[in-house]
Amino acid sequence: DNESSVKEQLSQLEEIELIEFVSKLRGAFALAIADYSKNLMKFFTHIFRIDNIFYRETENEVIIGTDPLIVSAISNKNLKPEIDISNSVSFLMNGYFADEKTLFKGVELVPPNSVMDVSKDGISIQYIDNSIEEMFTIKPNKEINNTIKKNYIYAFKAIPKNSTINIGVTGGKDSR
Repeated sequence: DNESSVKEQLSQLEEIELIEFVSKLRGAFALAIADYSKNLMKFFTHIFRIDNIFYRETENEVIIGTDPLIVSAISNKNLKPEIDISNSVSFLMNGYFADEKTLFKGVELVPPNSVMDVSKDGISIQYIDNSIEEMFTIKPNKEINNTIKKNYIYAFKAIPKNSTINIGVTGGKDSR
């Protein structure tokens, strides 16, 4: 579907249908929805989490964005990022963050394939479905690998239908 069609559908769905709809969306995305009648905002992440959502909860507010540096800077009185060097171990060891931490004090990363609700009661995060739990329950074989490859390519819709490509996934920082 095109973007306006997706927006229209998202705005009309109730809680259960909304989560089911998002779980079936393809492509790389991070979604935010505001429900002014319920005084609630929802933030959805994709299972591949190519577009990340970061947040910091302070005494008075919740700052949310797609850049942890900006979330950190906006979430304090000095308007400067606050570094937490203890969060940098995986970055120093790997050259990238191989865990769920950020370099910035109090800035958290919304888990993949989840929805974060922000309301007057605070933050709650739940998984959209059980895809992550099921991810490694089947031993890989050629058929599964081909299905994963087709789904991965289809998710980005950047490759013309009649083209053939091979993808090597190493588990390194580029694969993430």
